[in-house]
Amino acid sequence: MNTTNNNQPTLLEQLRQPLKTITVPILEASLDLFIENSILKAVPAINALLEVAKLSSTVSNHFLYCKMIRFIAGAEELDLEERKHFLNKHEKNHAKLNQQLLLHLERLDELNKADLFANLFKARVLLSLTETEFYRLSHILQKVFYDDLLFLKKHANEKVLLGTQAEHLATVGLVRGISGFTFAEAEVNIEAFELQDEFLKSEQYVISKAGHLFIQYGLNHIPSGYPDL
Repeated sequence: MNTTNNNQPTLLEQLRQPLKTITVPILEASLDLFIENSILKAVPAINALLEVAKLSSTVSNHFLYCKMIRFIAGAEELDLEERKHFLNKHEKNHAKLNQQLLLHLERLDELNKADLFANLFKARVLLSLTETEFYRLSHILQKVFYDDLLFLKKHANEKVLLGTQAEHLATVGLVRGISGFTFAEAEVNIEAFELQDEFLKSEQYVISKAGHLFIQYGLNHIPSGYPDL
């Protein structure tokens, strides 16, 4: 079993075991329970993640821990043997991969993004995404506003996207402005964007290749029912 330099279990190594032993005790927990740790420390796998995160009493460290838990919970859909196969395949660069995953989780500014990061990681494990695609989409996830991603998912089947949220999505490469031609008003579902009186003033956008990949593999499953932490 791979460990860190101080022989503490790594985040990746938690994927080698049945994940319900990790996720069941914490998915209904509040931040108070995270801070107290009395229940969580009774679960060996949870205690291991506490050591990985080197948690203190600071809010930022507890926030990272919550994101780690959500990431691990998201990987639960992967078959245990699939997870083990992926880890064995990347045995030589285990430390680097573990460091990269933790770094990406640390940089996420919203807890819900950890669920989407887990979706992207699952697609990487299943080889639906290349390594380059995985890291490119993970980098985009760090920069994009979460509500804009929900907007992208909601309007995934539209011919053209309009409005401020589409403009923001263009800054991270998930949509691109149309050049050389525009859609006629009759071709656009204007009511979906509530821009009836501003159609001629609004720039038009279409979903990019990266946007389609993110919709398919990052936004394919958005968990609900988690507590507000």
